[in-house]
Amino acid sequence: MKQLWFGIGLLVFLLAGSIILGNVLEDAHMPAAADLDRAAHCAMKGDWDLAAALVKRAEKSWKARRNITAALIHHDPLDQIELLFARLEVYRTSENTAAFRAVCAELSGRIRSLSQAHRFTWWNLL
Repeated sequence: MKQLWFGIGLLVFLLAGSIILGNVLEDAHMPAAADLDRAAHCAMKGDWDLAAALVKRAEKSWKARRNITAALIHHDPLDQIELLFARLEVYRTSENTAAFRAVCAELSGRIRSLSQAHRFTWWNLL
């Protein structure tokens, strides 16, 4: 009987941990995703200085939380995000508005999807 209660306790602990960690990931990366959305909007208006500042802030936020994220999830999405940040810098220096906005949108979507893929939802259980 003790083994049954131990197993139930372990499952409850894992469930609570997944809920907490999913929320932590979401809270940690949403500001960077919002900055990238704003940077794309600024680039559309032609305000490249503000767009560059927002991208720099988003990248700094990303790098500050990358290690904790890497400890919790698979590394392939993290590597893709870092490659997109590098590509974003190239498009910013060449002031290629369409490509810059496209990469900002993709990067923002990938950052948002990190927390959504690991958050506790009924479709993630199935």
